[in-house]
Amino acid sequence: MTRELLQEANKLNHAISDLENQIALIEDMHHCDNNLHLRCEQIGEITIAGDDELKDDIIDMILNRLNNAKDDLEDKLRLL
Repeated sequence: MTRELLQEANKLNHAISDLENQIALIEDMHHCDNNLHLRCEQIGEITIAGDDELKDDIIDMILNRLNNAKDDLEDKLRLL
């Protein structure tokens, strides 16, 4: 494996690890009954009750996106 390919593989492995950490955190949020807070520094913050179905929908959407991103990176890594 050339040096460039090795560097690219290391970057992909690091990015995959970061996504796995984010996925684990979001999964913990999914099993927690605490409120979910959405915040934009320039606009403000809203709170979604921990037992609201909307919280589950938002977390499911985030998990789906993170898992898709992880799958894409894993595919790129396999192609190296």
